[in-house]
Amino acid sequence: MVGVMLVANDYFAIEADTFSKPAGGSQPGSGEPQGSGWFRTFTIAAYKPYFDVDTSDIIDRLKESLFPFRGTFTEKTATNPDLYGPFWICTTLIFVAASIGTFVTYIAHKLKKKEWDYDINLVTWSAGVFYGYVTVVPLILYVILKYFSAPSGLVQLFCLYGYSLFVFIPAL
Repeated sequence: MVGVMLVANDYFAIEADTFSKPAGGSQPGSGEPQGSGWFRTFTIAAYKPYFDVDTSDIIDRLKESLFPFRGTFTEKTATNPDLYGPFWICTTLIFVAASIGTFVTYIAHKLKKKEWDYDINLVTWSAGVFYGYVTVVPLILYVILKYFSAPSGLVQLFCLYGYSLFVFIPAL
């Protein structure tokens, strides 16, 4: 059992080390296929650096997103923008909005003494709205900023818009 834990700890130490390196393809002998050019976009290794955050990073970024006028959020995420927080914030919003919408329709039907059926379209619509907002708005802003030659990163814009939705979780 101890030998298995040592091997597992060595494996995770090696994997944690590769997450901190830039996603310029895989290291020789790592067992991951090397991607180049456009095809590198379709590899998991290309996205590893954007999910390399820990709990303290996420909590700091959530706190900073609550006070947007300080301007320190972009300073803290400039060197290491992530997609982990925005993904889970959007996913949480989708299920909270869908469940509250379902609960409201249930109460409305019970008060009118009508039969109630669950509507799965609430989940679909909320997923489209939230994931669409976090994807389309930063893409449009990125294109506009590129046109005017303003320095901006696409992943940093995804990070900014994803964390900006955090205030809606308590609001719901």
